Amino acid sequence: MSKLAAETSARSGTPVRYHDLPQADYASALTANGVPQASPIALVPLT
Repeated sequence: MSKLAAETSARSGTPVRYHDLPQADYASALTANGVPQASPIALVPLT
């Protein structure tokens, strides 16, 4: 995923960073950024 972020950044001219997070941290980040509570439960298994 880091290579994808670097390629996307190079092509778009916009900094794109990839951070590998544990699933619980990812779910917390989604909720903290306004994603409804049930959505992280559905999205986390996709990571």
